[in-house]
Amino acid sequence: MAETKSKRNVAIQILRIIACLMVFIVHFGQRTQILGNARLMTEFGKNGVQLFFIISGLLAAMGLQKKEKISTYYKKRAINILPLYYIVILWYFITELFLNKYLHHIPIDVNGIGWFRYVFLLNGFIGNETYFWSNLGITWTIPIFAFFYLIIPFIIKLMKNYKTSFVVMIIIFFGTSRLNIIYPCTIFENISYFFIGTFVYYCWKDDKLRFSSIFFLIISIIYSIFGIINYHFIFATILSILLEKEVKLPNIVQKIIDRVDGYTYTFYLVHGIVFCSLLDKLPLLQITLSKFVIGFIAIVLSLIGTVIVHDFIEKPIQKFLSKRIL
Repeated sequence: MAETKSKRNVAIQILRIIACLMVFIVHFGQRTQILGNARLMTEFGKNGVQLFFIISGLLAAMGLQKKEKISTYYKKRAINILPLYYIVILWYFITELFLNKYLHHIPIDVNGIGWFRYVFLLNGFIGNETYFWSNLGITWTIPIFAFFYLIIPFIIKLMKNYKTSFVVMIIIFFGTSRLNIIYPCTIFENISYFFIGTFVYYCWKDDKLRFSSIFFLIISIIYSIFGIINYHFIFATILSILLEKEVKLPNIVQKIIDRVDGYTYTFYLVHGIVFCSLLDKLPLLQITLSKFVIGFIAIVLSLIGTVIVHDFIEKPIQKFLSKRIL
């Protein structure tokens, strides 16, 4: 079964690349002020975050099948996601606090936490009405990822097969929905998406993907009858269907996909810097350049920045930390 999974992982890689592009597209549409039907299409990209969460839940469940200490798992997750995150936060701290001459543009954090909310990943639990103190540089998802990786090694012990993982998914879904009513926060609002992914993984592991496909399809149809489109259930249906198929690609194509997939996390955070820290801080561009040119600049800077940051900053730091910590 493990051999088959390694071949099928290309479906997961492609979906993760698509999720990354979806997130970029929604920000592209907002920053270039695309209007009309085109704007409706770009706004659909915001659902890419849900797809990211689902895939991450699946991969976390897969990774925890290995016999390793929980501390080792935590270290690996931290090395993968935190160095780049803190580099991005440091960038904003320097550019906003020291290089921005309009210091009064930084709003007061009514919670009194300030930059500590980003240092200690608190904005997932402690909300704020201002963009600056809730989603600086499109980083709102990182505390959610961190919280999931923190609790999943313990919850995974309850998941013996697709049946028990189904029960856990349902409990998490309704439990966090209730908690989000009592205490609204982005973690309670989004954490259940990960457990959709863990359920899909156990269906995959137990050769029950047909069950998950049919289940999520039926749920999607029921929601649509009431005029509600839940894309996370649609994504789970697509993921389940794709995992049933054995995907074989030419070596050169697979290498390209491997390469691009390796940049997805970096691209996610770097494009936030391009849009929120560079383009937004240069209002002259908005006046003198066309939307097409601004969009082209955003794409080029995001791609070049991603390669530079990933190859020359993020990866070297990860290798250094891996040698020292693992």
